[in-house]
Amino acid sequence: MDVFEKRDLFAREYHVLFEFLYRYVRYRVSDRQEAEDIVADVCVQGYAKIEEYDEHLGTLRQWMCGIVRYRLLMYWRTKKMSISFEERGANSYSEIDDLFHEHLDHKMAIERILERLTGEEKALLAMRYEDEMTYEELAYILGKEVSAVRQWFSRLHRRLRLEEKNGEDILC
Repeated sequence: MDVFEKRDLFAREYHVLFEFLYRYVRYRVSDRQEAEDIVADVCVQGYAKIEEYDEHLGTLRQWMCGIVRYRLLMYWRTKKMSISFEERGANSYSEIDDLFHEHLDHKMAIERILERLTGEEKALLAMRYEDEMTYEELAYILGKEVSAVRQWFSRLHRRLRLEEKNGEDILC
């Protein structure tokens, strides 16, 4: 594929690509305007470097996801994180300590869940809940019926609840 074909591909897929990237960024950046700015910068950067895209290594969406991941990494490196007592509703160090331990417990429970899942299950959960993809989008990607995808998620959730019920310390 030559540069002109790559640019044409980018132009054809721009609106769908922008929407997908926006959902991906918006999940990770709480401010709507900053999320839009990041996606706009990524699209400009992607179009400017379109000659580097190799269709044999993946889809245009995958290539753009790589660019947006790097851009998000740079975004969070430049942010100064601070915790305001007023914003957190915390009036003492013990309340902050409790919040920290609650967060840590939740994170460890999620890690235990992920340890029990296959690579495919992890990928599908990430696409559904992190990237906010619909069942229809997942069905299209997987080449399956929407009802089959819904049933798969239902069975996975049921399995995780049963593991929790059987004392395997899984939260769902």
